[in-house]
Amino acid sequence: MMATAGRVLGEDQDVRADLATNGCRERPAFVGPIGGAVFACLHLPDKPARGAVVLCSSIAAEWKFNYRREVLLARRLAELGVAAARLHYLGTGHSDDGEITFGAMVDDVERVRDWACGQADVEHVVYFGSRLGALVAAAAGRATGSPLACWNAPTTGAAYFREVFQILRVGRLAGSGTVDDMPAAQDLLRSGQPLDVLGYTLGPALYLSASTLSFADELGSPPRRVNLIEIGDARQAQQAAGYAASLRDQGFDVAASSVDDGRSWWLDGADAPRADEHREAVVTLVEETAIWLAAAGGGDALHGG
Repeated sequence: MMATAGRVLGEDQDVRADLATNGCRERPAFVGPIGGAVFACLHLPDKPARGAVVLCSSIAAEWKFNYRREVLLARRLAELGVAAARLHYLGTGHSDDGEITFGAMVDDVERVRDWACGQADVEHVVYFGSRLGALVAAAAGRATGSPLACWNAPTTGAAYFREVFQILRVGRLAGSGTVDDMPAAQDLLRSGQPLDVLGYTLGPALYLSASTLSFADELGSPPRRVNLIEIGDARQAQQAAGYAASLRDQGFDVAASSVDDGRSWWLDGADAPRADEHREAVVTLVEETAIWLAAAGGGDALHGG
């Protein structure tokens, strides 16, 4: 893999940047050149890593809602002996500015993957993706056929954005009491105008680059090992099980499960009554996902947990 530059936070003052958490280390860094650097955090085990997992987040409110769960997942992976890298795509979070497109998100993941492998001294990489990040994770590991686990993977980019537009309609209805006089969201995006979805900007470049994609296409050629985990109610779980069956019919090696948690990733994040680490559903979700990823990322013999 090509070496990738990373400026570890604090290194210019000769300050140790690694943070200790449950016996593991966390290494925040800006990966790439000044002005185009991706913020990343590498979670390292307390002994040589057996492999690595790259976590691909979703966007906007979903990114914020799921952030803590992904931190918990990365820390649990490090406890299991596998390095885990999280990142903020260019134009989001702590990363430098940049136009957000699907291709750019995949590029950011690949850049952080190469940096993380160099830091952890590993070559074997598997992927994790949540919501839109599932498409990113699928694309990032397509060339190597790398295993991936996903939370609420959309079947297509179009289906994903339809859900976002429904959330937008809910917000408009709550705010003005009507949606009849508002331009169609798709038309605004296709004309090059950004869209405000409950305080988060959805840019036309991302919409145009991702709305025509499908999860199956981004997976590449079967057989590829996939773990689809659906977080939601019984109806969502049934739909996800049907989609998993269709992927198996196409030749993919698909495991599927569900976790009962009906909170909306767009609407309920700010009012969660308990921290995620104290929610039974989240504890189960993180543990089951981490065990699967650790086995796929470093062989079946787990250590450290």
